Amino acid sequence: MDYKARLYLDVDGVLNAEYPKPKFEDPENPDNPQEFLIRVKSPNRQVNTYRMVYSPVVIRRLDELRERYNLELVWNSTWNENVEVLRLPKYFKGLNDGRVLHGVMDYRAQDEGAWSKWKADVILKDQHNDNLPFIWVDDVAVDYHGPTVDKAFPDVPKLLLNPYAVRGLTAEDLDKMEEFLKAL
Repeated sequence: MDYKARLYLDVDGVLNAEYPKPKFEDPENPDNPQEFLIRVKSPNRQVNTYRMVYSPVVIRRLDELRERYNLELVWNSTWNENVEVLRLPKYFKGLNDGRVLHGVMDYRAQDEGAWSKWKADVILKDQHNDNLPFIWVDDVAVDYHGPTVDKAFPDVPKLLLNPYAVRGLTAEDLDKMEEFLKAL
């Protein structure tokens, strides 16, 4: 499929946010947000349970943007490990068919900047020799590595968003994404 643009999407702090605010008007769930528990096997074979809190409206709007603007979903999250991210759409009831980037996470890194560098590295590799416009949404890595990614592709239209992790993506962020995609 020939995509018009690409969306590099993080999960925690972007879709999974403790208090997604402002609350979205959602007739199906006016007490928004929704949540679920998911069990995940870690690299050391330990099984952990995670609480995911998300806004169904955010998921629907992202899917609408993907449909309307022929936007490729590319997961760029710690949830990529063991492709656990591919289990999330079932619970989110949306965001199906995303592509998963493989990155090498440095679990010994002492700060968020060093730890999140792998996310920028996989984007740089994925976008190499590719002029496809893109959006990168990450609550941490964009702060640290956004300038590097931006400079690496000076002629490629791009939008870098770093939502506040406690609230995740907001209506304003989604509006910025739509404005960017309309302008392409």
